[in-house]
Amino acid sequence: MRPFLSVLAARFRMQLQYRAAAMAGLITQVFFGLIIIMIYGAYYENASETPPIAYDQLVSFVWLSQILFAMMPWTGAPELNALARSGDICFEMLRPVSLYWRWFARCLAWKICAPLMRGIPILILASAFFGLGPPASLASGLLFSFSLIGIALLAASISVIWSIALMWTVVGEGIRNLTWFVVGFFSGMMLPLPLMSVWLRTVCEYLPFRGLVDTPYRIYVGSILPEESLLPILIQFGWAFALIVLGQTMLKMGEHRLVVQGG
Repeated sequence: MRPFLSVLAARFRMQLQYRAAAMAGLITQVFFGLIIIMIYGAYYENASETPPIAYDQLVSFVWLSQILFAMMPWTGAPELNALARSGDICFEMLRPVSLYWRWFARCLAWKICAPLMRGIPILILASAFFGLGPPASLASGLLFSFSLIGIALLAASISVIWSIALMWTVVGEGIRNLTWFVVGFFSGMMLPLPLMSVWLRTVCEYLPFRGLVDTPYRIYVGSILPEESLLPILIQFGWAFALIVLGQTMLKMGEHRLVVQGG
């Protein structure tokens, strides 16, 4: 366990160096958050039926999406992608510790640090000026805090899978471009699941991406009541465990047939 905690701490300290990038991301996300809220505001003003989620809940939902945007598994860890492209992945495979858990620790540190650097300032600004409300109740806030752990584990497990997939392709841009849509749409970040048609919402509810956005954010705003939250959270952690197992299986398959190019 000590080697992986050391990797986690080292990658966390490394991510803290990118303060300028965090500031740029903060400004961009506040801007897009305001644009998205204005679009939804126009929709709510002209809706012919009462939407299934209240407007103030939706505003908080949007700001939570911006606060935790960097936690989403948009792609694999950048340094792991570089190792695959350069051929230096062979040196990673020679280290006397588990390759999967070392990569998982890297991704987990990346998913925790980036949202802290961007998310805390956005949280303060959105709460003070832009309509981000507190959790719907104390129980909702506690359950949301617990669900944040599920987001981090789920996001890290998916990011490791994106990195492992590079063992079967020389260039990772195709995987990265595809995952932006897959993660953004099926998690509910592009469009909250309650606003989708019934059949599409049902599909999204059976996929692991729901645990990244829909489950925790709706628990926070009260769209999912505390007494209804246990099953979605268990599903969130269940998917994280299943994807960790899938990632380990994929890595073993890749190690047996990997051809390293580059160097």
